Amino acid sequence: QATLVSVQVVLPSQWTASNPSSGVQTRFVQAGDVVELIDFYITPPANNPGGGDPNAPGILSGVVFEDVNGNGTRGGNEGGASGITVYIDADNDGVFDAGETSTVTSLLGSYVFVNVPPGAHTIRVLVPTAFVQTFPGNGTGRTVNLGGGGSFSNLNFGIQGQEQLDYGDLPAS
Repeated sequence: QATLVSVQVVLPSQWTASNPSSGVQTRFVQAGDVVELIDFYITPPANNPGGGDPNAPGILSGVVFEDVNGNGTRGGNEGGASGITVYIDADNDGVFDAGETSTVTSLLGSYVFVNVPPGAHTIRVLVPTAFVQTFPGNGTGRTVNLGGGGSFSNLNFGIQGQEQLDYGDLPAS
């Protein structure tokens, strides 16, 4: 006999459910069913430099996108870049050093750092070979001053592929 069950996402502090907006999905199930592909979309708090507990950790997030036309702005046809390493450059030297906090972008190009201590932080990407960073500028990081319990959610980066494909069907010039 089928039973209606509700699955609810547990939101981090100050985050909101965006799809479904209720944060709840319901399914009919029977004993022994395996339920898969229940997706929830959640939105981090808007840019909020902090102001609560001065020692509370915060959140830094954004997207790395494939800037196909290289104009430094994400267009509607420019998807996220998956598998890109994003790191907090603790000493702001432009080099990913051992011990620096890092993450890898999702299939949609998004990344998030949680439990980030208050203070100034520079976020950078490791640009893959045959790519250049188009936003905010090649080799440039995104620097924020995070207050206690604060969040920044639009720390985005653009990258553009520079590879030249040779299909071998033309004579060498």
